[in-house]
Amino acid sequence: MKDKSAGTDSNGHPSDPIDETIVSAPVVARPAGVPATVGPYSVLQKLGQGGMGAVYLAEDPKLRRSIAIKVLPDELAAHREWMERFEKEAQLLASINHPNIATIYSLEEDGGTKFLTLELISGPDLSAKLIDTRTLDRGAGFVRRPARKSP
Repeated sequence: MKDKSAGTDSNGHPSDPIDETIVSAPVVARPAGVPATVGPYSVLQKLGQGGMGAVYLAEDPKLRRSIAIKVLPDELAAHREWMERFEKEAQLLASINHPNIATIYSLEEDGGTKFLTLELISGPDLSAKLIDTRTLDRGAGFVRRPARKSP
């Protein structure tokens, strides 16, 4: 039997304090459409949705780090053109090294589901940035400049 205070057990071996209280975590319902896993990765929450799929916050079990996973929806994966486009996006991301663009870790498939694993970048998403009027004004300036004709 172990001594419940820090020190030694009945055999003289070092022991840690033990809390035998059973703690139950509240059960949180998974939102509809959010998978529990994608391949070997545990999905924690949905980060966003775009034209080519959903992006999830996930945990890489081997490297023990948080990652982003972009999943190509089954309805798009059924079309060869969308599969090629998704793979081209992965290849393009792999060719870019920029601090404002997430690094791609892999292009994977599991049970017919195609997905990218990406660097997780903290901060507001683009839609939040675009709400800021200063960002909108700067963005409009970038768009206008290339549209002007050279003298």
